[in-house]
Amino acid sequence: MVVSVGHMSKGLAKFVSWAPFLPEALWDPAKAIASKAVASPPALLSLSTVGLAGLGLLLAAACYAVREIWLADKDAHPWAPLPVIVLSGAFALIILGWILQ
Repeated sequence: MVVSVGHMSKGLAKFVSWAPFLPEALWDPAKAIASKAVASPPALLSLSTVGLAGLGLLLAAACYAVREIWLADKDAHPWAPLPVIVLSGAFALIILGWILQ
């Protein structure tokens, strides 16, 4: 769950940065492909906005994953959710890098 949300955040960031090129490529594909210097259109959303949305999704996914660990095994060791928390922290650091960029 956490890994998929991390990858969704990355996909959203790529989509937001490349989607503005799509109308130009559809209207004049030869120019868009052959041109070495195409003016960059403004992004749909800032990377900070995408990062904040990604952090929100990541927090929700981490909470859900920890909840599922406890529901799956009531007698689980107290450290059982640690891998989920560490992985969530690693993805959160990457997304924080986008926000602070």
